[in-house]
Amino acid sequence: MNIRQYIYEFFGFVIFYSIAGLIFGFEFTIISVISGIIGAFIGKFISKVNGFFFEKIVNYNQVPLKSDTGELNVHFEILAKYKGNQISIWACYTSKNIIDLETLNVLLYNKITSSHYKKIVEQGFVTVEIKLKSEPIELLLTNN
Repeated sequence: MNIRQYIYEFFGFVIFYSIAGLIFGFEFTIISVISGIIGAFIGKFISKVNGFFFEKIVNYNQVPLKSDTGELNVHFEILAKYKGNQISIWACYTSKNIIDLETLNVLLYNKITSSHYKKIVEQGFVTVEIKLKSEPIELLLTNN
């Protein structure tokens, strides 16, 4: 669940509900609620047009490197929505310390934006740096 996607719908509902309430008076609850529902649909449309929404990480795999450094190559897929269309982004990083899936979800949810996806489409790849306490990790994101 992407909370940013639902914020558009909520604000659409609140704005249209408030406008209808002010015009017709809040005694006309049915008119206000119908206007709020229309506003939620408009908010849903705006969220589809407006951008990139991170959904979840799938296919999270770890492969040891052939060298004896103890590092692992971690690769995974990011499922997201861009302007209403489902997209898939391939990502990987190499590190001795593996980030657990929940932490990685939170870090990427806050880090990856529509500008990153636009660079992936234009250039074919983009790198994103995540700073952790133990070491910085550089993610390579490519179009899947």
